[in-house]
Amino acid sequence: MNRVRALATASLVTAFGLAQADAAFAQAREAVEYTTITRRVTGGPPFPVRAVLTSAEEYARFFRTREPAQCDFTSEFLILVHLGTEGSQGYTVRVTAVERVQSNPPVVTVKYRLTPGGAGAGTVGGAPVVRPTDPPVVAEAPAELIKVRRLQERDRSTSGGIDLSKDQLRFFEEGGMDRVGFNVISRTLTGSAFEQVTVDFTGDVKVRRGPGEPKKTRLLLSELDRMAVVVQNSQIKSLPRTLPTQQLGGTRFFFNHFDGARRRTIVEGTQQFEGAYADRIRPMSQAFDLILGRLERRPIQVEGVVEVVEEADAVRIQGALGLSYYLRGPLARKLVVLQGRKVVLEAVAQLKSSTEAEGVIRRVLYPQRSQIAGTIGQQGGKLVIVPAYPMPDAPIPLLGPRAQELVGPEMGKPVMLDMWLMFNDRGLPSEGFVESILAITLSHVVLRDRPEAQSMPVGELPERTTVWVSARRGGAEGVALASANMKSGWVPSQLLRFHYEPKIPGLTEGITPRNPNESGDPRLRDRIERELEDERNRSRNPNVDRPR
Repeated sequence: MNRVRALATASLVTAFGLAQADAAFAQAREAVEYTTITRRVTGGPPFPVRAVLTSAEEYARFFRTREPAQCDFTSEFLILVHLGTEGSQGYTVRVTAVERVQSNPPVVTVKYRLTPGGAGAGTVGGAPVVRPTDPPVVAEAPAELIKVRRLQERDRSTSGGIDLSKDQLRFFEEGGMDRVGFNVISRTLTGSAFEQVTVDFTGDVKVRRGPGEPKKTRLLLSELDRMAVVVQNSQIKSLPRTLPTQQLGGTRFFFNHFDGARRRTIVEGTQQFEGAYADRIRPMSQAFDLILGRLERRPIQVEGVVEVVEEADAVRIQGALGLSYYLRGPLARKLVVLQGRKVVLEAVAQLKSSTEAEGVIRRVLYPQRSQIAGTIGQQGGKLVIVPAYPMPDAPIPLLGPRAQELVGPEMGKPVMLDMWLMFNDRGLPSEGFVESILAITLSHVVLRDRPEAQSMPVGELPERTTVWVSARRGGAEGVALASANMKSGWVPSQLLRFHYEPKIPGLTEGITPRNPNESGDPRLRDRIERELEDERNRSRNPNVDRPR
């Protein structure tokens, strides 16, 4: 009983001591007065910056403007929390407090909080204005620019400002440690070329390729949050210290977590991401690749489901862990027919937020773009093509908006198609999304920019020119792309022939000259036969003149 009473007394004394310490600490802290000038600025660096601006020259150099600041720098100065002109769309920042702790030396802490999403966004005061004679400014950025009074030696009250000669100024992001996972994460690739990428969650990035000095830069806010999302959702911390893998001669990689001076290897393996943890490692690798893509414009591999957007030359690819890629370029227009299907491609992209990246498609890896010769038929109510040798003769269903328009009229005939091929788990073609059909001009034709008769000519094609037709209108006209000189335009389809003998040599020669029923023109057949005979004679005797 005495022991319990003693413990209770000790606990009371300890609690009383803590209360006294808290009260003393509260007395040692005091709020510093400040005024918010603006919460959105024009100009500045692309990455987040926390800065103190003590002169008009520093202000003008940072924002690249000649507009004077709303500050008298003889008695005041500015404190800036800037989220960067790139990768900060949708974020807001608010300074929550400026507090001084009476230590030796005194420490002034600027506390701020970042919020993803546009809630509460707005502008207080005016942003720096740029006149027509000023240097061009690229973009705006969310920020908070506050004004604080300079303390002088004679000032007794310290709550009214900051003495830059005595006070140590620090920045603190509230909730920042919850927003990020590790202190430092690095990826190391070893193989033919050494590469190391290190991301410090204070915002520093180091990239080393080969034995040279590493490049150093700052992390964009969107990249920092993306790394945090990947760390949280991929459960990287639950991976074993070393994941043994079977080396197949590929590039060897390591994901390292630096905890202070201590390094722990999270996972190691080859570039093929072997093993049961592949799905966890791939998003982390993609996050590193997005950072490298910004720094060195290197392509990354994008894998996801195609979604069509309103913009004509863009698609959206929904990837892993909620990351979507908004991709543009000529290849994006081709992928519109693959809506709802999974694709794998290479793109140069950059994060705009923690959940969206923008870029340009460089190359499509899957589905495979192929040119297939075969016979058109029907199977189970679906339009199919039965490939010619040497491909397997298993029918391939033809899909996409162009399939019926381009291929439907050629039922029972051999044709050559350009299409996106999807494969089943056995590696055999299972679906084909039609892009165009190969044709040959039967006589000299004039290309036009529109199907209307009054449209201007855009080029000419001689007879027997092979073209890729990507559209028909009412069976009377088509859009043709010449394979030889890349001229494009409208040409009447009655001047084209879509019937082919699917032989491997000479597939693009088109019609069969020995069969008048196939060519549809006996005079054309005779002329082609004479020209073929002439070519054979020239191959035997180069001195033989070509008959006119």
